[in-house]
Amino acid sequence: MKMIRILMTVVFLLGLGACAGGPKDESFGQSIDSAAITTRVKTQLLKDEKVSGTDINVDTFKKTVLLSGFVKSRQEKTRAENIASQVQGVDKVKNNLVVRGE
Repeated sequence: MKMIRILMTVVFLLGLGACAGGPKDESFGQSIDSAAITTRVKTQLLKDEKVSGTDINVDTFKKTVLLSGFVKSRQEKTRAENIASQVQGVDKVKNNLVVRGE
């Protein structure tokens, strides 16, 4: 009986460890949050008439949003970053958008 309790405790603790994220990994909950943030950012970019949201890729990792792709102007690049930074849950935006022709 005591051995079963110990075994169950070990299995439980291992299960908790599998759910925790490290510096290069997200936990299950964090990955759900990242997916929701990505969706909200992409939705806002697509709604904005001054930003070509279909040409902008959005990825999120631990509340940091990465924007990549191509835009037509520096103003569009800045606007996309501002839109992303205002979305609920975003702590930081890395703007890797490239202005075509520069």
